[in-house]
Amino acid sequence: MPDEQTTKRSNPNALPDAQRRGVYAAIYGRCDIRTFRPDPIPDDVLARILDAAHHAGSVGFMQPWDFLVIKSAETRTAVRALFERERQAAACLYDEPRRSDYLALKLEGIIEAPLNVCVACDPTRGGEVLGRNSVPETDVYSTCCAVQNLWLAARRGGRGRPGQHPQDGAPARDPRHPAPRHPRGLPLPRLCRCLPRTPDPRHGGLAAAPRARRGGGVRVVGATRRADLARPQAGACARPGGGTIAAIGPLDEAAQVAARARQDTLTKPPGSLGRLEEVAIRLAGITGRARPILNRKAIIVLAGDHGVVAEGVSAYPAAVTPQMVANFLHGGAAINVLARAAGARVVVVDVGVAALIAGTGLVARKGRPARATWPRVRR
Repeated sequence: MPDEQTTKRSNPNALPDAQRRGVYAAIYGRCDIRTFRPDPIPDDVLARILDAAHHAGSVGFMQPWDFLVIKSAETRTAVRALFERERQAAACLYDEPRRSDYLALKLEGIIEAPLNVCVACDPTRGGEVLGRNSVPETDVYSTCCAVQNLWLAARRGGRGRPGQHPQDGAPARDPRHPAPRHPRGLPLPRLCRCLPRTPDPRHGGLAAAPRARRGGGVRVVGATRRADLARPQAGACARPGGGTIAAIGPLDEAAQVAARARQDTLTKPPGSLGRLEEVAIRLAGITGRARPILNRKAIIVLAGDHGVVAEGVSAYPAAVTPQMVANFLHGGAAINVLARAAGARVVVVDVGVAALIAGTGLVARKGRPARATWPRVRR
């Protein structure tokens, strides 16, 4: 192992050993914090942490980030309510027992922490940015670098922050929500900045939660040299979900033949059920059973409005849409009856309802209320 003087001679830009150890200690000591003390964060400490975040690298030096410091208890209470709504909606996407595991996790410290920091990304910052032409998302990537700097600087000072909350981005989808909003920016993580309660925060929070385990080795895709990095399993990192996709085998042809033969014995004209018959045969091939048994079923209802209703050609006015969404959520619609008969759960997603709606279990993915219609043609 070369000593510090040897390292300095070979690379005059190298940090002293103590500083290098400090860098790695901050990296390996970084962790999500979920339980906090209410001790206030001095303004000079907060300013130093935010300054470290501001010194992150950014593509084309665009520096697209802004930081919204939230100390108001009233505002944080409103944000906490938004978090709870989104947490319940996210729980709808899991089957048991994962749903119960998810709901049992402590995922925020919005009220406990003395302040929150909302990190926003302004996509208009910098105009024509060098290096952004091919990958326009580099504004978000650059902002993530600022978040990482902020996290490491806070860890160095013994402060903690939880990871990204499930409600992040929801205020952008709902402009009437009381949570603070950037005039142009996309909200990224909302961070709670404070002192952790536990002496060693690495032993709490998500680190102790079921199914929360860090991978064992560095995964490399397309590396020209292995060096000392752990060799990844084939296909594990080629794309998101690569391991799952690689585990999917071919369809069971025998089961498909048996399913098609069974359909031919049913009292109905051949092919009269259209795509349903094709889906049933394909499910037989996927499960390997002529009569598939599906224990985890879900019906996803996507709710939204369109401007065509303004032409007077729709059977119902737009005011019916939020009423139907409420009915879906309360289990009173025809689709809920069909779902109960099939043993499936109903997931309701707001993808563009013109009205402001909320409800337990609603998944908010509103892009914008759709009001466009066909242009009127003058005769």
